[in-house]
Amino acid sequence: MQTTSSSPMAPTPRPLAVRVSDATRLTGIGKTKLFELIADGTLETTSIGRRRLILYRSLEQLIEGPPRR
Repeated sequence: MQTTSSSPMAPTPRPLAVRVSDATRLTGIGKTKLFELIADGTLETTSIGRRRLILYRSLEQLIEGPPRR
């Protein structure tokens, strides 16, 4: 007998880090500006081999920005 589950599908987990090219697509921010934000420490990155990855939480913090009053 086959049973079906009525529970909703689990959400797709977000990535821990994304490539710069993916970050431009996700945020709408140009590659040059992203590299400026990396250089000034606004965006947190990690390197794996020769690939630089931007931490997803860092992108979220950038987009959310400081709380508005």
